[in-house]
Amino acid sequence: MRALSEIYDFITGGSIVTPFGLAIAILAAFWLPHLRAEAFVGIAALTFVAASFERPN
Repeated sequence: MRALSEIYDFITGGSIVTPFGLAIAILAAFWLPHLRAEAFVGIAALTFVAASFERPN
């Protein structure tokens, strides 16, 4: 369980926005098969922008 927690912390970097954005990007990629790449990259980019304005913990 500790390894999973370490992986989660590495991916999210302590961000609150990142896990939600990644989940939404993955769901959009499955729900919009004709726009799979565009939806995933667009949402991932918006998540990156939102996470960059997030206050550090």
